[in-house]
Amino acid sequence: MLRGNSVDKGRNDMNKSRSKVSSATDSSTLHTNGEILQSPNLEIFCFNELTEATSWFSQNAILGKGDFGTVFKGWVDKHSLKTASPEAGMAIAVKMLNQKGCQGQQEWLAEIKYLGRLYHPNLVKLIGYCLKDDYRLLVYEFMPNGSLDNYLFSRDSQIQAPSWNLLMKVALGAARGLAFLHDEADVIYRDFKTSNILLDVNYNAKLSDFGLARDGPTGSKSHVSTRILGTEGYAAPEYIRTGHLTAKSDVYGFGIVLLEMISGRRAIEKNKPFEEQNLGNWARSFSARKFSQVLNPAVSGQYATNNVIKLGHLALQCVSLEPKCRPNMKDVVRILEEVQDLNDKEGCKSFVCFNGIRHLCSVWMLRKDEGVNHKFVIKSSRKVSSSIMPSTRTIGEILHSPNLKNFCYDELKEATNYFSIDYELGQGFSRCVFKRWIDDKHALKPYRLETGMVKSLSPKSCCSQQEWLAETQYLGQLSHPNLAKLIGYCLHEDHRLLVYEFIPNGNLENHLYGIGFHCQPLSWNLYMKIALGAARGLAFLHYEADVTYRDFKASKILLDSNYNAKLCEFGFAKDGSTHGKCNAFARFLGTAGYAAPEYISTGHVTTKCDVYSFGVVLLEILTGRQAICRNKPSEDQVAEFAKSLASECNISQVPNPAVLGKHSTNSTLKVAQLACQCVLTNPKLRPNMKEVVEVLEELHDYGKSN
Repeated sequence: MLRGNSVDKGRNDMNKSRSKVSSATDSSTLHTNGEILQSPNLEIFCFNELTEATSWFSQNAILGKGDFGTVFKGWVDKHSLKTASPEAGMAIAVKMLNQKGCQGQQEWLAEIKYLGRLYHPNLVKLIGYCLKDDYRLLVYEFMPNGSLDNYLFSRDSQIQAPSWNLLMKVALGAARGLAFLHDEADVIYRDFKTSNILLDVNYNAKLSDFGLARDGPTGSKSHVSTRILGTEGYAAPEYIRTGHLTAKSDVYGFGIVLLEMISGRRAIEKNKPFEEQNLGNWARSFSARKFSQVLNPAVSGQYATNNVIKLGHLALQCVSLEPKCRPNMKDVVRILEEVQDLNDKEGCKSFVCFNGIRHLCSVWMLRKDEGVNHKFVIKSSRKVSSSIMPSTRTIGEILHSPNLKNFCYDELKEATNYFSIDYELGQGFSRCVFKRWIDDKHALKPYRLETGMVKSLSPKSCCSQQEWLAETQYLGQLSHPNLAKLIGYCLHEDHRLLVYEFIPNGNLENHLYGIGFHCQPLSWNLYMKIALGAARGLAFLHYEADVTYRDFKASKILLDSNYNAKLCEFGFAKDGSTHGKCNAFARFLGTAGYAAPEYISTGHVTTKCDVYSFGVVLLEILTGRQAICRNKPSEDQVAEFAKSLASECNISQVPNPAVLGKHSTNSTLKVAQLACQCVLTNPKLRPNMKEVVEVLEELHDYGKSN
C-alpha cells in the first residue's frame, strides 16, 4: 500500500495530461544478474539518501507491508530530489523489497520495466530506484488518501464514508488506467484488486504494483501461458484453471473490484455462509434488475435506479464465467462515462402543467433522451399556466433506453424507400440504410452509413404495443454476442418501429427448409456452431439477465455474415427465470410445436420451457422435419416422434441420414440424445441451458479436432 502527494519533478515533467509509452533508450543501463533495464526517465537514488529520507527506515515511517516488501514514507526536495525535512520537502513512498527470494527481484525488475516507460494519469508515478548489495528499493509519488481497500474497509473514523459519486469517479479512473494498459501498452496487469488502486489528494485512482504484470500475447497467440500468481477472489476462474492469461482476466478482476465498491463486501469473506463467501459467485445469483439487493446500505439514496441497473449489468458481464462474454476495458470505460454523465446532469429545464389541478405538490420527470429522473416542486400558486395535452397510448409506460437512438419517423421512411416492398426481409422486417451519428460532447458529426433492419409493428394491436416495450426493455439493456443488437426505436403517432443491426444470412428456419432465394441447407458443423451460439444466448438470458425467452424457435435465430447465431424478437420475454421453479402464471403466448406441454396446460413459465423449445429446434436440425406438420397426426410431430423413439431405445433412428449425409456419426447420436432429454415431458428431467452449452461445446471442440 502506497500513499503520497503528487510529484512535481522539475527536470522530468512526468505529470502529462495525456498518456504515453516511452521508447527512449539510455546509454547508462543497469545490469542485474543478466537483466538489462532501460530507465532513462528514472532517478537513480543513493541508498544513504533514502535511508536519511525515511529517518533510517523508522517504524514510524512505515505506511504498509505487502507480499514483497515494506513501504516507508520519506521526504525529498521537490527539485533536486535530495533529502529534505518534512516542512520544506515533498513526500515520497519508498518500497523496500524483501532481500531474500527471486520473487522480489522479479517484481522489482517488472516495476521498473513498466512504470519506467508508461505514463498515464491513472498509473502511479515511479520516480526512481536504488540497487545496493542485496537491497532493492523503488521510489514513488506519495498518495495521501491511501488505497481503495483502505477507503472501503478501514474502521478509521477519520476516513470519510464512501459516497456514490466518489466511488464512480474512482471506478472510472481505474478503468481508464486498465484500458490504457490493454490497448496502448499491450500489458496484462494480472493482479487487479482494491489494495493496488491508490487515491491521490483529489481521489483520482492510480494503479500501482506492477510486479505481476506481463506483456500481452504476440503473433497469432490468444493468451500468455504463465505460472498462476494473483489474489484469491480476484483471479479469473479460467486463469486459475489453465494458467492462460488474457486481458479478459483483468476484466474479471475489475468486475470484482466494482462489486466490492457498490456492495461494501470484500472479494472473499470466510465468515459468510458458504454460498456467499465468494463475492463473484454470490453476485451472479442476482439479475441486473435485482441488483439493488447487492448495494451497500451506506450509499442508499445517492443513486438513480437506472444507474444501478446499468452498473449491475456491467459488473455481472465483467465477472461472467465465459471470458468471451466479458466486455473489453474500452467498453467498460464508455459505460462508466455514461453513468458519470448521468450523475452530473443538472435539473430538468422544462416542466409539465396540469389543467384543473389547483394544488400541485411534486412532479417526477423523465428526460426521454437521457433517461434521468428529476424531481421538482411547484409551490401553491395561481399564476402557473396550464394546458391540456393530447393523450397517447403510452401514458404510464416509461422507456429507459439510454443506449438506443430515437429515430425520426421520416428518417426511417426515407431509409427504407418509403417502406418499399423491394426492401422487405420477412417477419415484419424491412431492410434500410441509415446514417449513424456520434456525439463528441461538443457537436454531432456524421459517422458512417450502415445497413440495418427496421421492424414495423402493427399500429392497431395491444400485443404489438407490449412487444415494442418488451423489445426496448430487454434489447435496450442486454448485450451479448448471441443476441441481435437493437440500435434504436421510433414512436410516431400510432407507428411503432424498432431498428436492428442488419443480419445478412436470414434465420435458421430459412436454411433448414430452403425458404428464400439465397437460403440453402448448411453443413453439419455450421448447424452445430449455430446451435451452440443459440444455447449460449439462452444461457446468458437465464443466468445473467434473469429472463425467460418464452418463444424460442428456428425463425428467431438470425445468422450474421459468419453464421453466428443471434436471438431476436423479445416481445414475449418475461422477467424472472427461476431455473425450473414455478414462475408466475402468464397468458399463453408462443408457437405451437415449440411450446412446452406444461406451459400450454398451466400457463406457468420457467426456463425449462425454453429448454424444451431448444430441444425442438435441435430435432428440426437432426431430422429435417418442421416442428409442426399440419398434415400429420400428433404422434408424428417432431417432438413426439423423437420421444417415442427414445422410449423404445431407438434413439439412433432420430437423425435423418438424408439430411445429415456423411455426418451421421457418433456426434449426431449425442446431439440426438441431448435433444430427446430437452423435450422430456417432465420439466425436472430436462437439463438446464448451462449443461446444454457444456455438451455442445464438447461436441464442437471434438468436431474441430477431427
